Amino acid sequence: MIVFVDEYALFYMRTGHLEDLTCISVMFTMDPKEWWANVGAQTPFLQTLAFKLLGQPSASSCA
Repeated sequence: MIVFVDEYALFYMRTGHLEDLTCISVMFTMDPKEWWANVGAQTPFLQTLAFKLLGQPSASSCA
């Protein structure tokens, strides 16, 4: 749990490797999986979680 909190703090505050302006600017334009693959190495727990969440199939109702 401590690892998650530490890594989330880095991500949320955009500190460490995440404070790079290029990293921040492409965060909003790059494919999320590609972004996490390129930038997420410094936050491996969040990277793993992101890959699991982004790999989930989406579903919609035909109502």
